[in-house]
Amino acid sequence: MPTCTTPRWMTGLLIAMAWLAGPLAHADVVTDWSTTAGAIAAAGHLPAGGAYRVVAVVQTAVYEAVNAITQRYPSARVPLQAAPGAAVEAAVAAATRATLSALVPGQQATIDQAYQAAVALLPEGPAKTAGVAVGEQAATAILAWCAADGFDRPDSYRPPTSPGGYVPTVLPGPCPMAWAHALAAGACGAVPPGATAEPHQRRVGARLQ
Repeated sequence: MPTCTTPRWMTGLLIAMAWLAGPLAHADVVTDWSTTAGAIAAAGHLPAGGAYRVVAVVQTAVYEAVNAITQRYPSARVPLQAAPGAAVEAAVAAATRATLSALVPGQQATIDQAYQAAVALLPEGPAKTAGVAVGEQAATAILAWCAADGFDRPDSYRPPTSPGGYVPTVLPGPCPMAWAHALAAGACGAVPPGATAEPHQRRVGARLQ
């Protein structure tokens, strides 16, 4: 799995393997692109926790794009209308590319390379065009919704303590793992939940409503 110290050449290799290994390696276009997005985010040298947010935003846009086509689940945030017959593969690729381009601009060449390799496998026609269109619409809507989520506010978290109470020796710092510890402790309470509107939607068995 890519980490905050993954070399650029290794990131490129992971992306190339994902798209050039052949159709048999592509069990699911969403998970394939999720792997690619994670590698690109990790290579972007983002602030602490930034890669996690990037992947979350990407996957929310992908969810909306795919769901606009399949109409299988309620919309999480932005109801969209897809043209009949729109290609899911094109929608996922376009949503991922647009969100990554906005959030990890330093990796634009890698993003474009992965996108072109993916869409080159799709036949030209209305289905591909419609898929790209709804994917880009989903990305635009989700990026606008996340623009003021407060993720980039200055860190004010300090672990609560009392006499005799253990205090973690590592505060949120340059590594996402420290940020994750703060998140688990409720340090990011000012940041609204992602694709869920209420806490109960995160429980096992819950569905987006």
